[in-house]
Order: sequence, then C-alpha cells, then structure tokens
Amino acid sequence: MKSPEFISIGHVTYDIYPGQRLIGGSAVYSSLTACKLGLSTGIITSRGLD
Repeated sequence: MKSPEFISIGHVTYDIYPGQRLIGGSAVYSSLTACKLGLSTGIITSRGLD
C-alpha cells in the first residue's frame, strides 16, 4: 500500500436529504480536492455510536 501524500484530519458527516444520503464533512471535502489535484489521500477521524 502506498503512503498517502495528503492526510486530512477532521470530521466526516453523513448528510441525509430527501431521496439520498451523502458523505460529507471537512475531512472528506479537503481529501476530495487533493485527490482531484492528483494526490493520494487518507483521512483520520473518529466516529460516534450513532
């Protein structure tokens, strides 16, 4: 496994809209941006019991 060139540390959310569910949050959006710029990415976060 290749080491990530960009690591995002932060929140990941689960957004629920009528008819769809999407992943979101600052860690996700910054990692997606870095990925679109050609970097390999990773995310460090925690999760709740919900």
